[in-house]
Amino acid sequence: MPTYVIDGYAVGSIVVTGGGTPTTGSTFRLDPNWSASAAALTVTVTDDDTGFSGSAATVLDGGQTGVVITAAGATVGSGVIRLGNGFVFSDPVAGSVTLYQVMIGSSVVGYVTTAPLQPGVMYTVTSTLATTAAGVPYGSLALLDYEQGDDNSLTGGSGNDSLRGGDGADTLSGGAGNDTILGGAGNDVISGGAGNDSLSGEDGDDRFLIVNASGIDSVFGGAGNDTISYAGATTGANVLFTGTGSGSQNLVGVTATTFSGIEAFEGGEFNDTLNASLITASVTLSGNGGADTINGGGGADALFGGDGADTIAGNAGNDLIDGGSSNDFLYGGLGNNTLVGGAGNDWLEASTGNDLLEGGEGIDSLYGGDANDTLYGGGDADSLYGGNGNDFLDGGDGNDLIDGGAGNDTLRGAAGNDSLYGQGGVDTFLIGDNEGVDALFGGASTDVLDTSLATGGVTVTYSGSGTGTVATVGTTATFSSVEALQGGAGNDTVFGGSGAERVNAGDGDDLLYGGAGSDSLAGGAGNDTLYAGSGTDTLLGDEGDDTFVVNPGDGTVNIFGGTGNDTVDFTAIGTAVEVDFSGAGAGITDIGPSDVSFSGVELIRTGAGNDTVNGGAGADRVETGAGNDRIFGGAGADILSGEDGRDSIEGGDGNDTLIGGAGIDTLYGGTGLDVIDYSASNAAVNINLRTWTATGGHAEGDVLAGVDGVVGSAFDDTIIGFDDESTSAGDFYYNIFEGGAGNDLIEGRGGSDALFGGADNDTVLGGDGNDTVDGGDGNDVLTGDAGNDTMSGGAGNDQLSGGTGNDSMDGGSGDDAMDGGSGNDAIAGGEGNDTLLGGAGNDTMSGGAGRDTYVFTPGSGSDVITDLDLTLIEGQFADRLDVSGLVDGTGNPVNWADAVVTSDGAGGALITFPGGETIRLVGIDPALISDKEDLVALGVPCFTTGTRLLTDRGEVPVEAIRAGDLVMTADHGLQPVIWAGGRHLDAAALASQPLLRPVLIRDGALGNRGDVLVSPNHAVLAEVDGAEMLVRAKHLAETGDARFRIAKGRREVGYHHILLERHGIVFAQGMATETLYPGPMAVAALGPAVAAEIALAFPLLAPVLAGLAEAELLYGPTARPVAKRRQLLSGPNPNRRAAA
Repeated sequence: MPTYVIDGYAVGSIVVTGGGTPTTGSTFRLDPNWSASAAALTVTVTDDDTGFSGSAATVLDGGQTGVVITAAGATVGSGVIRLGNGFVFSDPVAGSVTLYQVMIGSSVVGYVTTAPLQPGVMYTVTSTLATTAAGVPYGSLALLDYEQGDDNSLTGGSGNDSLRGGDGADTLSGGAGNDTILGGAGNDVISGGAGNDSLSGEDGDDRFLIVNASGIDSVFGGAGNDTISYAGATTGANVLFTGTGSGSQNLVGVTATTFSGIEAFEGGEFNDTLNASLITASVTLSGNGGADTINGGGGADALFGGDGADTIAGNAGNDLIDGGSSNDFLYGGLGNNTLVGGAGNDWLEASTGNDLLEGGEGIDSLYGGDANDTLYGGGDADSLYGGNGNDFLDGGDGNDLIDGGAGNDTLRGAAGNDSLYGQGGVDTFLIGDNEGVDALFGGASTDVLDTSLATGGVTVTYSGSGTGTVATVGTTATFSSVEALQGGAGNDTVFGGSGAERVNAGDGDDLLYGGAGSDSLAGGAGNDTLYAGSGTDTLLGDEGDDTFVVNPGDGTVNIFGGTGNDTVDFTAIGTAVEVDFSGAGAGITDIGPSDVSFSGVELIRTGAGNDTVNGGAGADRVETGAGNDRIFGGAGADILSGEDGRDSIEGGDGNDTLIGGAGIDTLYGGTGLDVIDYSASNAAVNINLRTWTATGGHAEGDVLAGVDGVVGSAFDDTIIGFDDESTSAGDFYYNIFEGGAGNDLIEGRGGSDALFGGADNDTVLGGDGNDTVDGGDGNDVLTGDAGNDTMSGGAGNDQLSGGTGNDSMDGGSGDDAMDGGSGNDAIAGGEGNDTLLGGAGNDTMSGGAGRDTYVFTPGSGSDVITDLDLTLIEGQFADRLDVSGLVDGTGNPVNWADAVVTSDGAGGALITFPGGETIRLVGIDPALISDKEDLVALGVPCFTTGTRLLTDRGEVPVEAIRAGDLVMTADHGLQPVIWAGGRHLDAAALASQPLLRPVLIRDGALGNRGDVLVSPNHAVLAEVDGAEMLVRAKHLAETGDARFRIAKGRREVGYHHILLERHGIVFAQGMATETLYPGPMAVAALGPAVAAEIALAFPLLAPVLAGLAEAELLYGPTARPVAKRRQLLSGPNPNRRAAA
């Protein structure tokens, strides 16, 4: 059978007035503290019907059984169940409600209702339904969910109800009758209704609603910030606080109403009187509608007028007073108050505190009090009066009248055409952008015009003493009795007048002109320009690089440069100027009627007169301009420039820079490290400190003495230093030269020189001493010569030669050629395809990026390569070792078998050659270079396509010669060709391997008919030091002889080789040259496939080709000795001739 669950009330929860069972006319209520989760019954009925049946103990439905359980789980009763008597009553919310007795047997075990009861509401029984409950449907009975902690809404009836709100934010309404309402915890809304009610908010921020028909209520706010509201009243209220949170209230229809624990009142739409003047606690009073009268007390009150023409007085305490809309009167009273007029034409009046007054919309009148007040007019045409104290007044929009009153006030008109009066005190007038046409009247004291609010530059023009105009973006103002100016962040322009103006231009690059009075002009931050006037002026640069301009007719000028690089400019003075420095950046000037003193100045600039400048103890900078000037630097590191004219410049003590400029100048460095600077010359200069001569450009005719360094021009200069102490008239026996732009020639000669070539293609020679040589950009030729030199090539394809000494060299970017010379050198190639030659000594070399070549010569010592690149590119490593200059014990060029590869003991490889030379390869595993194929090839003798060789058939192109053909040799006549082969290199191959580009031998250079192209390592017969020797073609190209050069424009080439039974001298178009010599490096370069091909053609060479025997043992020696590179390149050029 179906089961039905019904909510019910326990017998003890229903309290009948006077006790007993309810009858018609009796009253009852549900316990005010009742909660469903704690006190509700659960009635479970099992029945085959949908409603109760049975009407008496003797008329039962035995199939209708039930069990009644409390909220705690206890069983009240069980068995055959029925409904007993019913009681009908009226609920203020649900209307007509019936309460039924739940019975098991003859016992009443609980109650059920057709609608939920409201806890605490007093109900009156209007009728009873005795034994007529049969047939009540289960679904017509109420479910009960009231919880004390929820946000509940309880409405009392016409009786004397007792309502309790619980923990939630409840809404409690007593209705008619003398009700007792307790809000409980939470922020409750409570209204007593008709009758004399007792209303208590208890905890939380509660709100009590009082209307005209409320009766004589007693209101207790309790804890929290509680409010009494007359929002629903139809007449005005009279409220008087007589104590903290307590007092009386009066409303038509409500008499002798009292309250306590109340922190705020809200008036209604009528004329309320809210008075807290008798208490010192803080309250919040809001008039809302109507013309309200509100008086605060001694606390920090919040007073709001709302709509209507309100009168509000703060009295004591720091109050917030807001008039709201309409025309209000607001009085601050004692304390530091905030008064807000809002909409309407308001009157705001401060008193003794530091008050804030905001007029808002409307035509307002604001009056400051005795202290330091802040007044904002807002919109429309307002009147602001500061009163006593140092006030801030801002008119806002509209055409305002602003009167600062006594004290040092700050006044701003803002938008609109305003009139501002400073009155007494030192007043400040603020000017910004788009603020209309204002009139400013300063008053008796020294007042200030402040333009710091302007976003751009400001122009201020003084027309008289303290009078003038100021213009910003959208603002034009006239001023009078305003003696001082404070600029802003823009680039301001100020024109002084007849008065004694005081100007601080502020940030920005400002332009300031003094006037006829004794002015004080301060540039502030930024690069400012200041002009003195005819009075006794004081000019202050402050921060930035400032310029002080002195003109004819100026009065006494006192200049203070401040921080930055500041300049005093006398160029407008047409006559001679004499300047005497009295200290670092300080001195005096006599220019006739004007006396100028200065300090904190870094540069003195004079004009076209014959000027005299005597420097002081600091680092002076002087530019004298045209005229025959005399400059003496004095102590300190001075920069002295004569510019045009016949100038005499003496540096004095310190490390000075002397710039003669155009004209025949006398330049004497004095003591210290002194430099003459020709960087502004209009042509190249030639300076020789050895002979003390100077020619060319601005140097022409200059007389030099006591100079240690030279800066060249932007042209092709020649700068030669002194040799040693005997040729130096300076204080130091070394040179500091800087060539600048142009293709310069710089020779340091004696001493440890610092030489800088600068841009373009320079030639720099260090000479003796430990020199610093820097080529700069361009393709430079740098020579360190003797001493431990530091050399840097910079950008470009540079040639660096260290000479003797332990040199440090850095090629920089570009394809550099670097020769360390003798000594233990450190050589770094940098970027590019560099050639590094350590020379004698134990050198350390690093090629850097690019495909680099390391060149070694006999006696080169124990060298180290730190970054050898073994990347394999078309059969060759990216970096190469050129050991063509090394020889074995018999004087012949070394081959792969002569190189002994071992470990260096530190993870790298060590290569040792017969002459004792060693090469340490840092980080290179010896196993990577131990095989002959891994050793760098030194050269492969071969011809290019088209070269004609002399044979028994006459001259035949080399590419047409085959094995078995007879070729003519110089030593053995016609000899058979054992093997012939070739290799073609296209443009890409030549671009990636530029060292394989052919060498062009011009017609007739070595007896050849027509030009001949050969590989760079191919050897030709020539006479060297009186003997016939084989000379490699690439070495001939390095001699500088125009008949031999690298064919860089060749885009592709074919190389061909012929092998005879022994090494021979053959004739190529009349030129005597070698055949292929199958040494290990040649075979390695040809590759294993070609080596195997040669072994088949010449089996006797198989051990040589396999690296098991030396070529000289099985094949024989070379036809002639091979000349060393240094033999060819040292001394006079060799006598080259064709073989007979």
